[in-house]
Amino acid sequence: MNIKELIFSIPAPDLAEVYAAKYDDLSPEKKGRVVDQVAAFIGTLKDRKPKDTGHLILGISFVDDNEDEGRREFLDACLFKKDDLDAQFDWDSPLSKVTTLEGLTDDQVEELAHTRILPDSYAYDLSPWEEILGYEVDPYNILEVGPIPLAVAVLWEMTFFGFDESRVDAEREELHRRAEELDEILKLPKEEQEKHFIPAEKVFAELGIPERTEEEKLADHRRMSREIAENGLRKYRAMRAYLERQGGN
Repeated sequence: MNIKELIFSIPAPDLAEVYAAKYDDLSPEKKGRVVDQVAAFIGTLKDRKPKDTGHLILGISFVDDNEDEGRREFLDACLFKKDDLDAQFDWDSPLSKVTTLEGLTDDQVEELAHTRILPDSYAYDLSPWEEILGYEVDPYNILEVGPIPLAVAVLWEMTFFGFDESRVDAEREELHRRAEELDEILKLPKEEQEKHFIPAEKVFAELGIPERTEEEKLADHRRMSREIAENGLRKYRAMRAYLERQGGN
């Protein structure tokens, strides 16, 4: 099954309702307009021909532990190159021996947070829509995370820059332009490079953000390490489960 087949296996109004619900601060009237817009957008995909690029989407539930807003979970539709999954996955990773972070020391969590997880997943918000519609999805993963949440997560990425693909093309060109500009800056002597960058300390000072104490920095570092380790473990286990279903290792 590919993304287009997943999307069109679900009534468009159902997807549109869940998509619109991701906007917490919209009035009922504005949410209604979003629902109509998303449903109409889905209709425009009907005649699009999916392109097979050898990529796979896995839905993975991650945690976001924000100091101010608290802990929340969200579903991310992660993109992998299938050949990379087969060739680069580390079956003997330290993460393979961990089932939960509960009971681990701060040092152990820190070590897991620094564990490299291969293969990398890719951003695709700037990818051509025919390619996105052609990404493969795993039926078992769909059952685990739910077809509607997964389809909405992909639609959210597709439309990050709007419902007109020409805007996606423009953003892609702008990104390339900025990358080329940065490459030229990095070729300059260090003194010249510094003229193009603003130190974080200066930004914080201008915004009136107070400098944190060493205790606050340590607490924040430990919180972030635990978040990174937890999300790394979830990603690793999702990849491993998929490969095991394919007969890996």
